[in-house]
Amino acid sequence: MMKQLAYKIGKLSEQEQWEFDCQDSLSRYIEERILLGFMWMKLPIFDEKPYRIFTTMKEYKEWLNKEIPRYLGYNQIDD
Repeated sequence: MMKQLAYKIGKLSEQEQWEFDCQDSLSRYIEERILLGFMWMKLPIFDEKPYRIFTTMKEYKEWLNKEIPRYLGYNQIDD
């Protein structure tokens, strides 16, 4: 089923854009909202092998700090 098409002409303020986006998302079926709510992305290093085995948690954390890019948020915070 196709939903009603909505659009605005001209540049919207940040508040107007937020309200427009909220109305758009509320017009979707729950299945669509769930599907669109996830962002699938390839994770470097994580996706290269189906699994990894570590003997200790320390070994795992050292591997994370050495191999995983900081922007993914898995690294330990430096004190």
